Amino acid sequence: METDITSYVVIKNNRAIIEYERGVVPYLFRDAITMPVERYNSIAPEVIEQIKDQRYNNWIALVKPAPVTE
Repeated sequence: METDITSYVVIKNNRAIIEYERGVVPYLFRDAITMPVERYNSIAPEVIEQIKDQRYNNWIALVKPAPVTE
């Protein structure tokens, strides 16, 4: 599992914006998760990490070539 290179939360217009970057070049993933502040305050940090993991894993499955088998 990759860990975040950068991650921070911005609160704007009653929305929590979780911006993060994950991966290793050339597979560097930048994303943002937005939600109402009330929801952000009501869920555990582990749930946020699960959301980030799922989004990263879905992306890497699309962009990283499958290993070549002979």
